[in-house]
Amino acid sequence: MQFKWPYSCIFSCPLTRLWDESECNLFPKAIDLVDEIRPKAVMLENVREILDSVFDAFRQDVETQLKRLGYASRWRLLNASDFGVSLLRPRVVLAGIRNDLAEHFQWPTPLETEPQTVGRLVRDLMAANGWEMSRRALSGRRALPQP
Repeated sequence: MQFKWPYSCIFSCPLTRLWDESECNLFPKAIDLVDEIRPKAVMLENVREILDSVFDAFRQDVETQLKRLGYASRWRLLNASDFGVSLLRPRVVLAGIRNDLAEHFQWPTPLETEPQTVGRLVRDLMAANGWEMSRRALSGRRALPQP
């Protein structure tokens, strides 16, 4: 079970209202769904700013509610590029695993190799229709001449 909530809500709602404002926070609904469905695992994902100290009590409240429902949970900052994706995309993930399964959970291990650049991955597409600047763009030089 995976939930994502709007990026803008972390910054647009006053911190004092973050938990209570259903428009800005999907956590209460996510917790309600976990309570109703009782999945083996739940994953919540958001921007890395959720790890800022101003959100300490908020994160602890989420963990406490999941614990009450029988889930062990941990927050972790992950970056897509550490797992072979050609994108710098840091995201915070909360993994909540049902207590009877929690001992088997392991966070993924980052790859030891750098992901390919997007340019290298789409090289053939860039050149497919004869774009004359594709070779130059892929070499790291400016694709378009400066005026």
